[in-house]
Amino acid sequence: MVSAQTVRPQSIHLYQAFIGRWQSANTLDHPGKVFKALQALPWQNLCQQGFDGVYLLGVFDNRGPVIVTNENGQDISGRSHRVPSIFAITDHQKVNPALGTLASLKTLIKFLHGSKLKVILDFVGNHTGQAHLWVTSHPDYYFSDANGFRTEFSGDVYKLNYDNEKVCAEMTAVLLSIAGWGADGVRCDMAHLVPHKFWQEAIAAVKTKYPNFIFIAEAYSASVFDQTTARQLISIGFDFVYHQALFENIIKVFKEGQPYSFIDDHLAYIRSDRE
Repeated sequence: MVSAQTVRPQSIHLYQAFIGRWQSANTLDHPGKVFKALQALPWQNLCQQGFDGVYLLGVFDNRGPVIVTNENGQDISGRSHRVPSIFAITDHQKVNPALGTLASLKTLIKFLHGSKLKVILDFVGNHTGQAHLWVTSHPDYYFSDANGFRTEFSGDVYKLNYDNEKVCAEMTAVLLSIAGWGADGVRCDMAHLVPHKFWQEAIAAVKTKYPNFIFIAEAYSASVFDQTTARQLISIGFDFVYHQALFENIIKVFKEGQPYSFIDDHLAYIRSDRE
């Protein structure tokens, strides 16, 4: 990730935990008690390995119909135990009841803090699931045309319209709620697709009340040589931005056996590009 040197110089080493899918804490064996089951895991071992934070992936309510039937050209409609996308959220201020209650999530956050680990949660700002309560109560919150709401990605989400100031206010309230739960920050899904004006105002509002709250942007650019997107997000207040191209080169080295020069050359390019 690219750090926000102009905002608050820091680093954070995160362990990503896909909540509800671990063998010892899954939704099938521990329905409604996953957050509690997670407390039995040896989280302190992460600190010994150099991690100082946990990214709890997929804690929000995503109950809704499974709409996607095709993935990467394969028919997946007949597969058992299919679940909606964790990024097709139906309520940004509720946790998935299959995992537990909001109170049990807060307890887990406190527990992880006791293990000297920061906690990062998701913030999905670009879109909502098609079963989100706003679809019927506030259809004006979405982009739409004569054909209906604008769908994104695999077709199971609707794109939010930040030209509507009420959307900005609602989503800022979501961020403040997450910070109020005790979380140390958010990983902002597809941050580059949300207007900069919203991020500037929302980040300022949250950091005014929670100055140490961390904003991490998932963002992508058109070219591996283009750092413009990352620099822009850093300049408007993000603390960190995904470094997509470097991550892909790391995968090529450790999974595909490509030479280490892939990483060395990439880092050399970044250094020269900054000079």
